[in-house]
Amino acid sequence: MRSLLSDPPPPDVLSKDVDRARYAHAIELLDRLRKNVDRIGLAQAIRIALEDSGYVAILGGLPSGRQRMANVDRIVFEIAERERRGEDGRAVLHELSRRSADDADREADVATEGADVVRVMTVHQSKGLQFPIVVAADLGRRLAISKSAIEHDRHPDAGLALAVRAPWGKWLYAPHHGRVHALRDRRERAERMRLFYVQTTRARDRLVLAGVKKRGSILSQVILPEVEALASAGHLAEVPIPDASPVAGEALAPPAPPPEAFAVAARRARPAKPAIALLEVPVTQLEDFALCPRRFRARNVLRLPEFPEARTPPSPETDGDVAGDPRRRGTLAHAVLERIDFRHAREEPAKALARAMDAAGAPASEDLVARLSPFVSGEYAEALAELEPARLSRELPFSLTVDAGPATLVIEGQIDLLVDRGDEVELLDYKVTSPRGADPTAPYRFQLGAYAEAVRRHVGPDVPVRPKIQFLDGKARLPVVATAPDLSDGLPALGESLLEARRNGFEEGREVSTCRAIGCGYVWLCHPQAAMR
Repeated sequence: MRSLLSDPPPPDVLSKDVDRARYAHAIELLDRLRKNVDRIGLAQAIRIALEDSGYVAILGGLPSGRQRMANVDRIVFEIAERERRGEDGRAVLHELSRRSADDADREADVATEGADVVRVMTVHQSKGLQFPIVVAADLGRRLAISKSAIEHDRHPDAGLALAVRAPWGKWLYAPHHGRVHALRDRRERAERMRLFYVQTTRARDRLVLAGVKKRGSILSQVILPEVEALASAGHLAEVPIPDASPVAGEALAPPAPPPEAFAVAARRARPAKPAIALLEVPVTQLEDFALCPRRFRARNVLRLPEFPEARTPPSPETDGDVAGDPRRRGTLAHAVLERIDFRHAREEPAKALARAMDAAGAPASEDLVARLSPFVSGEYAEALAELEPARLSRELPFSLTVDAGPATLVIEGQIDLLVDRGDEVELLDYKVTSPRGADPTAPYRFQLGAYAEAVRRHVGPDVPVRPKIQFLDGKARLPVVATAPDLSDGLPALGESLLEARRNGFEEGREVSTCRAIGCGYVWLCHPQAAMR
């Protein structure tokens, strides 16, 4: 992008006024986003670029436009979610690019890994995969390689060949038109053979070639010699299509399957052994699954927006409006508190906060300053200033391993602040919101329980672990002590349930009253009628 901004293309490339205007608009847009990406975040910058450039409208007009738009939206949504959790947007984008290059980031699939379902995919999508039974369908369709008025092939002896219609109606072909068409026909047949090879080698146990041997079909023109060779060697059996036309006056009854078909069906009906030996899941996603498997699927598998009606189109005028974007506000608050110097804050809280905001790249937001100032200058922060810096661990990542039956579950998370007081350990979780209800820590018990379990495994069972939540809403508050559940016994069963759901689907949901109680925003997905009330 820097080369594009500093080295414009030659004048002959932008020969039209409309091209020069579009180029100037693109340069102005890229330059503006480059200067503000650290302030507004990468996901927001991408949204603005997509909207302002008209790229979304172009995608909508292409074949499979809705799928293309959904894929782009999924990528942007993933970047935004991971930025909200404190990850660097550029690193996330680099990972997505690597996954795309490795062909590991395909379109979202309705079926989960290991599910007993029929998968329909293109030949290109099946590369590198293998299945017990593969059906190569529609091989009886015609191979459309007809002669046209314009023929082209990249072979050195071919090139471009044209045909024109004479006034008396006859087509007049160039002398080498037939040679170009023959080369193109040969290249097309070779490509069909290559795709056929990919199809057939995906099958592990059985291969079904579905098609009728009719003139001009792919089966007869391209692969029939290979098919006949397999049949003569005893590796392929030709199955005739029965006449399914009902006799007049008689009801059409399904044919009875042979006895051996029941044995095959019974063997296939047994659930296969789990293919997953290691399952890594963030603690927030595991909490989603514990609350509701459908919520987990919508948010973390399909990556659907929880509150789609709350999404507003990006605007350059509101790029830095932290107060209007709770997720960005939370990300920035965590980044600032990770960099705050509590000893400096004890003497000059305003200057310490300003320095931390500058180090975190946070915009000069009055809302953010108002929310963090009472905590930075408060009693708890003063107590932290008395401790040695080595006793404070900030944004501490952890991996909690759990034996989940046939597989190992790895729960990943990040503790905002861990305070070693010698006789006990405090773990503090920041929440950029106001406390609600008689027990404001209740919605976060599972998350805190997982944090506490990870800390106990680190410090040992004899050291007390005290989970707390610091609410950052602009008021002078001390951390609220939370009662975290002991998850040591429940995590294995929860891990096995998650593995089972990944194999067979996330069908189990909750009643709408439960959805309302846990504050789930996917009511529009699971209970559309209730969402309209």
